[in-house]
Amino acid sequence: MVRAAAARFATNKITDDTLDEMTGLVDDLERGAGTNDPEQQLGIARQFDELLLAAAGNEVVAGVIDTVSVFGWAARVQAVQAMHDHDHEVGLARIRAHRDILAALRNRDAGLVEARVREHLVVAIDYILAHAH
Repeated sequence: MVRAAAARFATNKITDDTLDEMTGLVDDLERGAGTNDPEQQLGIARQFDELLLAAAGNEVVAGVIDTVSVFGWAARVQAVQAMHDHDHEVGLARIRAHRDILAALRNRDAGLVEARVREHLVVAIDYILAHAH
């Protein structure tokens, strides 16, 4: 929920240059969707998240996000690997979710940005929990 709030804060602050950079990252995610490199895919997604968080310009929120991370890198890599191996459509839907977030950001619709980020994160949490070993 804190990440979704940060995205809301970023909506009216984020620059077109940053949005263009984020679009390039999503393009990279799409190009890599057929590869079997979950760490690379997560690294790209993390860059997207970091740009969005930086645009929020709120150090308190950034600090809270750093301290409340529920899943470590290994669990996230395992989930992305499971998407690649068994649920390719889920992985593609996650990339489309990034596009939806970008569209809401470009429209400067803070409520929709927050909702899209929240949906995206809830799906991720549910997937990670379902595939944790």
